[in-house]
Amino acid sequence: MKAKIFLSLFGLIGCFLLLFTVSNTQATIIDDFNSYQFVSPFFTSSSLADASVIGGYRYMKFISQTPSDPFGTNLTSNSAGAPSELSLSNGTGYVSKYQVIWGGSGNPPTGFPPVDIMEGNVPANTYFGIVVTYIDQGKMALTIDITDNSNNTATWYFTVTGPIGSATTFKKKLSDFTNAGSVDFSQTKMVSLTLETLTQSTDISLHLLQTEPIPEPGTLILIGSGLVALAGYGRLRFRKKN
Repeated sequence: MKAKIFLSLFGLIGCFLLLFTVSNTQATIIDDFNSYQFVSPFFTSSSLADASVIGGYRYMKFISQTPSDPFGTNLTSNSAGAPSELSLSNGTGYVSKYQVIWGGSGNPPTGFPPVDIMEGNVPANTYFGIVVTYIDQGKMALTIDITDNSNNTATWYFTVTGPIGSATTFKKKLSDFTNAGSVDFSQTKMVSLTLETLTQSTDISLHLLQTEPIPEPGTLILIGSGLVALAGYGRLRFRKKN
């Protein structure tokens, strides 16, 4: 009888621990690209109000292209052929550079009211993640810039080489960004993504940008304890039925 009571309580505690750890591991979505937007050398910039993105607005702009003409490349969000993705397309022989800025309204944007992109965490325990869903045989450079309310900027520059044909996540701790020590990520007012083609004719698609907490050892222990507790409670109920 005492064992049954103990395992019942243990099971309830397990449920609480799992709910507690899940509720404290929330991600901050920068953008999941569920709204349509388009820029190109012909239509060079666009500001779109979207309540689902950080700051409420997404600003996209064309920077450069070789060969120089009104066509050949474009940057599109949530196109019919690539829903819920940000896609940079380069025609044969083209290279290009585009930028996406999450910085509130304005053309160009100047910043949104400060947001804690760490959700109360610290830079050393917070990842910035980018989900790349496609890149062909070429190579692309991606740059993430995060600017705080005092106009200090932290930067993550990296390259992606194809082929990639399925969702692949690239992550970096905020504390490992260049100039991270000078930036207050809890007072973020602007985030930007720069996409630069390094080899001709390269296409790339992204699905998601977000920050997420890195589980600490204590959190992992809590999760493990919760799972053990639930397993013990389930075993007790199974024996009772049989």
